[in-house]
Amino acid sequence: MPVIAADFCFLGSDGGKGKLAVFVMVYNKSCNISARAIPNKAAVNRDHYDDLVNRTVDNTNAVGYRRTIFKTDQEVYMKALQIKVQRVRETPV
Repeated sequence: MPVIAADFCFLGSDGGKGKLAVFVMVYNKSCNISARAIPNKAAVNRDHYDDLVNRTVDNTNAVGYRRTIFKTDQEVYMKALQIKVQRVRETPV
């Protein structure tokens, strides 16, 4: 089962306040590692949250596995994103 680790990488020296944040997803399946960067302001502007969820789901589905392990750190925002992505992926189309 592929492991996907995800976190924000803030661009700028002010901790990302008002700046672009890149949401980075790293995939690991049998030692084949690839990364995807999703430019998004969701970390600093909650209006972009749904877009980030949808793009994360699309990128997770692109791995080609119905089941994946999606790891994030324990920040409240990241845990909420993890849960939302899980719920969206479980919803029948």
